[in-house]
Amino acid sequence: TWIKYLDGVDVVRYYTTWQNKLFVKYGKNLSRPRKYELFIGDRILIRQIPNKPPYCIHACYTTETCINDNNSMIVKSKNQDYSNLFLLGIINSRAISYWFEKTFAKHQRKVFPQFKVKELEVFPIPNVKPEMYENRDKLIRNVEMIINEYISLQSTKTQTDIDLHKSKIELFNNQIDKIVYSLFFLDSEDIAIIEK
Repeated sequence: TWIKYLDGVDVVRYYTTWQNKLFVKYGKNLSRPRKYELFIGDRILIRQIPNKPPYCIHACYTTETCINDNNSMIVKSKNQDYSNLFLLGIINSRAISYWFEKTFAKHQRKVFPQFKVKELEVFPIPNVKPEMYENRDKLIRNVEMIINEYISLQSTKTQTDIDLHKSKIELFNNQIDKIVYSLFFLDSEDIAIIEK
């Protein structure tokens, strides 16, 4: 009944850490236990404290059984056209960060710039039609590759290898952003505003 426990700070773009190495005894002993099904299987974790642009949202994908605190939201897709990896690429994209910053102006506040489920519910997700499946699949492949690079980076020792992984991460970030721009049908003028 002792299960790995993640703090909000453990949820990073595309991967998780486990900084405090905490476990929690999960069960009726907790004052407000949530459904156990939330903490198992294929899902996205989204940290409620955003970063500053260009990438505000910290979301990662996991299949690991672990309990996360209330500082991370859980997303489980129930639609095969919108897999968790697809949604992860959209949520972590520069376009969504731009939209998030302009919509909620969280960094104008003096206290923690936290966002909640009700705000997450209105995040724009492109309507994927059959002619967009190729781009959707390309986005998923790039998300898989960036996740693998981040995982490799955690165990890398030499500066040369660290630099190599970081350059690949930047490349995949750029690819993901370009695909997301196309899925939202943004033109060069829109993209220039976001990139600036």
